[in-house]
Amino acid sequence: NWCCQQMVFITTDESLLLMEKLKQQYGALLNSQVISRIIEQSKYGPENLEEFWKLPTEKSSCVFLQKSTGLCSIYNDRPTSCRNFQVSSDPKFCAKGKQDIITKEISVKAEIIASAALSDKYEPMPRLLLKQMIQQNIVKK
Repeated sequence: NWCCQQMVFITTDESLLLMEKLKQQYGALLNSQVISRIIEQSKYGPENLEEFWKLPTEKSSCVFLQKSTGLCSIYNDRPTSCRNFQVSSDPKFCAKGKQDIITKEISVKAEIIASAALSDKYEPMPRLLLKQMIQQNIVKK
């Protein structure tokens, strides 16, 4: 789950799908803790990446990462940027500060296909999820 601790960029279409997954996962219990995490993470982007990296893992890890198992709760529907990362190291090395011992593989073919297929603008996942929550009246602006 090394990539689950990265700043993940998604498209607007992917944010719509992920909002549906959030609603399915939590239903009426889309609780303030999940919403608070998304709001907090939405403050970070390419302009303050260094600050994002200083956050503790529990604050920066993906909202879809299951704390109990370390697995992705939306694995079959994960965004394109998550599909492009492949980590072949032992998951125990995924914690921040150990990235130098992780074996990361980036599929050049997947990158080319994704670039050709997606013309939408990419933004950090929490920012687009927050926009969707505001549009769907889950969160007030």
